[in-house]
Amino acid sequence: MDYLALVDLDLTLYDYDGLRRKAMQTALAEMGMRRHRAELTALLDRLLVPYGDLLACAGLPNYRRRWNDPGLFRLCAALGVEPDPGLALRQLRETLAVTLESASARPRGGAFERLWRARRTLLQARATNGVQRLLTLTTRGGRGRVGLLAERGRRAFDRHVRSHARTYPGARAFLRTLRGQGFTVVVVSEGDEQVQTGKVRALGVHRLVDGVFITGSCCGADLILERLWSLATSRPETDGDLRPGTPLWSLASLYDRVHPLSVKSPEMYVKLLSALMRPRRTWSAAFRICGRPEAVRPAGERPGVAVVGDRYDKDLYPAMQAYGPIFTMRIARGKYGHTWSATTLAETRRPHPTAVVSDMREALRRAPAIRRETPRGMPAATPPRAGGRRSPRLRLAVEILADAFGGAGRRLAVRLGSLQEVRP
Repeated sequence: MDYLALVDLDLTLYDYDGLRRKAMQTALAEMGMRRHRAELTALLDRLLVPYGDLLACAGLPNYRRRWNDPGLFRLCAALGVEPDPGLALRQLRETLAVTLESASARPRGGAFERLWRARRTLLQARATNGVQRLLTLTTRGGRGRVGLLAERGRRAFDRHVRSHARTYPGARAFLRTLRGQGFTVVVVSEGDEQVQTGKVRALGVHRLVDGVFITGSCCGADLILERLWSLATSRPETDGDLRPGTPLWSLASLYDRVHPLSVKSPEMYVKLLSALMRPRRTWSAAFRICGRPEAVRPAGERPGVAVVGDRYDKDLYPAMQAYGPIFTMRIARGKYGHTWSATTLAETRRPHPTAVVSDMREALRRAPAIRRETPRGMPAATPPRAGGRRSPRLRLAVEILADAFGGAGRRLAVRLGSLQEVRP
């Protein structure tokens, strides 16, 4: 493999927002919710972004990562059978708004502490802030009229996606051109593996690329994070005690170590490149299995890398941090098209992408010249040296996990032992 192209999925190869909105409109019509479609759509948009992660920490599914979760359709169906659906919808939206805004502030600390503080804010007055109401509406109604309506809506949503999923004009030719230019092409997407893989297959993209990788499956990160969070919320006596040496501190330390692997981060990109440099039949297993921290090989010992995506902050910049100077192409369209302008990059002293294009047609025109472009970026982060000592903090965290949480903690500790940081 001499050249490698890592291509984003949502809003890069197809119109994620447009497809989701039209599929949901179809589902609401199938459920008999035509009258309140606009208000429901506005509420659902907020439940996905920006509040999906926050609501998940309070016990709901993460709707940002699961765009067709049954809870979304149960919510719509439950509101639909209210005596006054419009009033119930407005009350829910208004009671949720203030609390979610207050919980969305980013306090100091790692990923676990931010979610833990948000959870505490949401649960302090759950009965009056709309969260309990939302929980009730999204979990009730497995049977009866609400359950039937919800299932009907979800089936309509999935049918619409399967029948209307289309790549952007030029996207399929772009992928073919990259492969024709000698690139090994893989799709790299952030989110829930089952959902993202379903999108790839609905679009037919899997037939045009050499592989598909979803961040949630990197080292099994999503499953590990769910188990750590479940342990944290199952022990009332740990509530709020994040002092070093406590069980909650142990969970937080391990959560923060694993979390970067579940999103597009330098750590995930390093793991991905390491997997792709192995024999092709082992790619998936190497990406999923935990192991010692990977080191990025020098540029002369690895393929030339091109990264294509719509978001500078999530698709391109983490790859530059991981690999150093590479080719990066930004598709500046969709809801993130106006973010991270050239002025913003200059003010923050971040490297500019090699190319910024308006759509996939323009990307296709640029594709034949990618290998001749001069790579851009900063020096790659210095990787940990193999054979170094393990971090005492994380070694202690694993030991506490095994001691404090019984059999579940011991089983998880075995898996996490190989993810401990290695320091030079």
